[in-house]
Amino acid sequence: MDEYKPYLDGRWNDGCTNAWRLWEEIVPLGYLGSYGIVSAYIRKKRTSPRPVTRSRQHPA
Repeated sequence: MDEYKPYLDGRWNDGCTNAWRLWEEIVPLGYLGSYGIVSAYIRKKRTSPRPVTRSRQHPA
């Protein structure tokens, strides 16, 4: 799984957050693991805290 994390992270950053789709994309690349492993990895990404960004204030 570790060798596919950079690909999954890149696709996540592109906006693809569907674990099933990501699993389907890495199987042809040679991934032999289960969907459940990919799903668990994506679930962690969903629940990890995101960096806090300062919101832009609009002029009144």
